[in-house]
Amino acid sequence: MDTRSWRLPLMHPYMKTRYFLVDALLEHFGHRNGHVAAVEMATDHLMDVLRKLRSDHTGVWQHVPADLVRLGREQDTYDFMKWYATMPLEPDYDPDDWSAPFLNIEKMSRLITTVKGQVRDLVLTIDKRDVWYWQVFDEDTNVVVVRAGERPKSGWEAFAMNPVYLASWRVSPGAHRTIYSWSQDQGAIFLPNIGDTSRRCPTVDLAGTPLDNQELASCHDASGDHLLTSELAAPLKTVPLTGLPDDASGRIYTEPDSARDRVNIFWRRDLDSTSDPWSIVDPQMSFNKTALSNGIELRIVGRGLVTDATVWNGTVNVVLETTAGNRSSVDHVAMKQAPVLVHHHLQEPEVVLTTRGDKDLSPWQARFVEALEENVAEMRDDIPVLPFNDTMDIWAQDFLEPAYASMPGPDGPISLRVLLRSAQSTRHAGRQVFEQLRGPNVGGFQPGRGSGFGWEEINSGGNIETIPPYVSRSGVKYPAGRVITGKHFELYPAASMMTFIKSQGLQTPLILEAGWLAIGHVDEIVQFLPFDNELGFTIAVVDTTSALKILREAADKGHGDSPVITYDGDATPDGATFFLDERLLNETIDGLLANDTFIDVNSYAQRHIDQNLALLLEDIPISDSDVLRMPTLFHDVTYPWLRTPDGHPSRLNLAPPRERQVISLFPESLNGLVLGSEYLAPKPWGPIVDGRDIIEEAVVDVYEKAGMKVRFLDDFMSHHVRGGEVHCGTNTLRQTDVAWWE
Repeated sequence: MDTRSWRLPLMHPYMKTRYFLVDALLEHFGHRNGHVAAVEMATDHLMDVLRKLRSDHTGVWQHVPADLVRLGREQDTYDFMKWYATMPLEPDYDPDDWSAPFLNIEKMSRLITTVKGQVRDLVLTIDKRDVWYWQVFDEDTNVVVVRAGERPKSGWEAFAMNPVYLASWRVSPGAHRTIYSWSQDQGAIFLPNIGDTSRRCPTVDLAGTPLDNQELASCHDASGDHLLTSELAAPLKTVPLTGLPDDASGRIYTEPDSARDRVNIFWRRDLDSTSDPWSIVDPQMSFNKTALSNGIELRIVGRGLVTDATVWNGTVNVVLETTAGNRSSVDHVAMKQAPVLVHHHLQEPEVVLTTRGDKDLSPWQARFVEALEENVAEMRDDIPVLPFNDTMDIWAQDFLEPAYASMPGPDGPISLRVLLRSAQSTRHAGRQVFEQLRGPNVGGFQPGRGSGFGWEEINSGGNIETIPPYVSRSGVKYPAGRVITGKHFELYPAASMMTFIKSQGLQTPLILEAGWLAIGHVDEIVQFLPFDNELGFTIAVVDTTSALKILREAADKGHGDSPVITYDGDATPDGATFFLDERLLNETIDGLLANDTFIDVNSYAQRHIDQNLALLLEDIPISDSDVLRMPTLFHDVTYPWLRTPDGHPSRLNLAPPRERQVISLFPESLNGLVLGSEYLAPKPWGPIVDGRDIIEEAVVDVYEKAGMKVRFLDDFMSHHVRGGEVHCGTNTLRQTDVAWWE
């Protein structure tokens, strides 16, 4: 049987007869307070007519949505209208073939809340055009309705205008958002192409003067109008258009206006192989019939990062507008720039970063780097250690935060590494993001002005950590994990960084309290480790209760006169050993336990630890029994830090009244380097009992619960007495080929 309906004899009169039947059913039985069965029967007839007559020359489809709404079938209304709004745009759609799938709505989004928004948009759009329209339909169809300023119009006039008004749904705001907006279910992804493939970007001007922060960050592969890295560009192609008249033309542009200068679109020309085939597309450019008939091959890249979603949220519609004579049509594809996502510990490590420092000023740093390289080589010989050379800033964790952006590719995710410079404008070491690391497939983010001025510790990278992927107890999905950061009582991290992270849309920060710590970084108190549970990870936190228990048990066994800290190396202070307290080097277990102030300080610390853990467990579906508690003790270093004389904010913040600031007594073993199932911890130098470091043993026991193999690295003089640990003196570049969209 021929399934092309218009080839069948008398098909058109037959369909018109069924339409007249529908008209009679609705006129006589489908009025207000009429029979539901009549509306149902009429709707069934209309749907069958449309199934057999897809080309619908009589405009039958435009009457269906109203009947579906009358029957309370809002979801079907939405699916029906979306199918008719999108299917004619498909290249293989044949309106005359009734054997093809019809209203295959199983592929459509099922969003009842969206449907209600569409209906509201439809009502408002039509009401704005003709204020009398809906009142006519709310009355008897023969009643003439008059509103102020309007001429009398009848219900039949309103009915005759149905095709116009129902068609207007497609241009209503809600329909536009549904059909042409990017979502996880529709649209495509492109990358911000901010690397420096040929290392062409300067770091100084022609006079040799270093560029300022904003100038330094402004140059990258997409800052010009050449496609320098086609492998990082998202591909597009217009559908070849057939049967076009000779005067047909087209143009390609982007919407909305906020996205116009944030993307580059290139088209492929037919040139010889020695020439660059890609040219920038200008919205004023016109493509002729030949180009439209062949289909235009395109590439799109982002020209920067999404820094504030209220200005631009990364979405863009690429529009093809075709014109022939006095007729024109448009087609869209909704796209979104890939978000920049911060790494978590479950991602595979690829490179360890550290800093050489100045061996003349700090000989301990050179020893630290040498020992770090040896340990990493033994733990994972496939992971190189890359030292920064152009800085005396030893805190590699703190002046940058590694992140990434990725998009789907034919052979798996295509990705770009993005390094976030800390929001510390006068911290010179952060410039190395652009001066040393930016290059092929590696770009950087420079926080904007207005926040992050100076060098405040609250804005260091150590105060940015990431929970691995999970679904919260309230049902919120974090497919790429969730950022955590710490506030300092009433002071919050720089808005330039927090707004940036929030604007990516996937890792909205969870804010803990870190102001009770002298340095005030979340990496001092919490860590996320691989774990054999449903989530695949667990929480590790510092814990004073278990540490005090270890000391008390040692004292009860007659070891109370043992030194608490057993560091046996050179402890000669220098200008940066701010937290070296030589009195503690001579303190015993008994002396420490008898110190009421010390006990109070650790009770104070534990209250904050418990409060932060409660916040985490309120969001992350992990049982308290799975939490790993790392024996840690603190001592009070509350100090009235002086204001800087040059107008810059203080690096460390004052503790508010009735609050303290503390720092770890031993090198804090939780603040180490996670490399898969291998862990490099700061050596605690705890009390020696029967020839064994009892704190070190306890640390090993805790990490063994997570299946972690522990090594220890001495950082007592290189980092601990300066306010940090192994984690603070290192950083890790991790895998970037992550399919966050799945």
